Amino acid sequence: MADTAAFCVDHLFPQVPARQYVLSLPYAWRFKMAYSADATSVVLGAFISAINSDLRRRARKRKFCGRLQTGSLTVVQRFGSSLNLNVHFHVIVMDGVYAEQPDGCMLFHPLPAPSDEDIARLARAVCRKVTRYLGQLTREDKEQQLTLDHLANASVQGLVATGPRRGCRV
Repeated sequence: MADTAAFCVDHLFPQVPARQYVLSLPYAWRFKMAYSADATSVVLGAFISAINSDLRRRARKRKFCGRLQTGSLTVVQRFGSSLNLNVHFHVIVMDGVYAEQPDGCMLFHPLPAPSDEDIARLARAVCRKVTRYLGQLTREDKEQQLTLDHLANASVQGLVATGPRRGCRV
């Protein structure tokens, strides 16, 4: 992952300060994202939106105004260090904002590192948005989730999940 981040910073991003954010989630959310592209999109969208909002808020605090643009690149990693199922995000973010100048050009303004309070606010925003989405799951979604939970649980234990040999060792 470090090589990918270095390549992106060296070759894809403009020569501006960058910061890596990593979003790791509770097991239930990771599991849902493993089987649902929609869930993955919602969680990632909430994360990027929260980061961008935080950058703009901190820029406005420093008296930058007008149209403020941010930039980021995300790598969705679907496994952990032991190759276990662990969907999470690595996001490289330009550590500042581009502000539109009177002549229409965009000028980059670096921002100081986010404070612990900024990170806590970001985490609360992501949690609020994702929890709202999960609360809107339909009964069919929940039934499908129970089926997937059952199959994955059997797989982890090395058991047959369905049919006449259900519960037996594979």
